[in-house]
Amino acid sequence: MEFMNQTNTILNLTDGLFGEGLGIQFICTFNTHLSRIDKALLRKGRLKALYEFDALSVDKSNYLLKILNLDYETNKPMTLAEIYNLKEDGFGFEEKRRMIGFAA
Repeated sequence: MEFMNQTNTILNLTDGLFGEGLGIQFICTFNTHLSRIDKALLRKGRLKALYEFDALSVDKSNYLLKILNLDYETNKPMTLAEIYNLKEDGFGFEEKRRMIGFAA
């Protein structure tokens, strides 16, 4: 229910006084797959542009690592979050395997 209230607030702001009356546009970012975004936010006329930030290629990742003076070289594509949080301990997510039954 809380998510629904947040969606209504966003829509009221963009369709109401700020959006129409003052001509203010909002830039929203989502850290989830597009399929999980409320369809009301993606309707024609509301969504002006869509840009998905994928992982950088190996070459671009290594270039940015060098620019940031990070002593690290990668052999796999990396996201900006991975690069900018490279020195953070425990950064990342480990998928936990769910077990069925009893564990000893």
